[in-house]
Amino acid sequence: MLQMLSCPRCQGAGGGEGLVKMADSEDCVTQWIVCNLCDGLGQISRRRHAAVSIGKHLRDHRVKTLAVSLADLSTRLPTFTPQAVSAVEHGTTPFTSWGDVLELCIAYECDHHELLEAIHAAGDADDA
Repeated sequence: MLQMLSCPRCQGAGGGEGLVKMADSEDCVTQWIVCNLCDGLGQISRRRHAAVSIGKHLRDHRVKTLAVSLADLSTRLPTFTPQAVSAVEHGTTPFTSWGDVLELCIAYECDHHELLEAIHAAGDADDA
């Protein structure tokens, strides 16, 4: 059975209030915006939750330790565009291959043992 966890982006609310510019006027209004991580469900799979955690770790490491832009990092990964690297960092890429994540860890020059444990734990949870 697939284990679901509270969405870290909306904290389980399924979305939140946001400012929206109306197309037919110069005004902005406050409007409910559905969370784009959980699609308004308030929950995500354990695997998706792990992807978000891994992405946050990679993003923090890129910014704080490597001090490089997405574009600079993507030059180390010829198969990844800056948009693809950004999707990994936000946990929104559809993970069909955890090998891609490991390749990114190597490019980020970070210790990836912690990330391997998270990947393994997420895979075990989804297989249960």
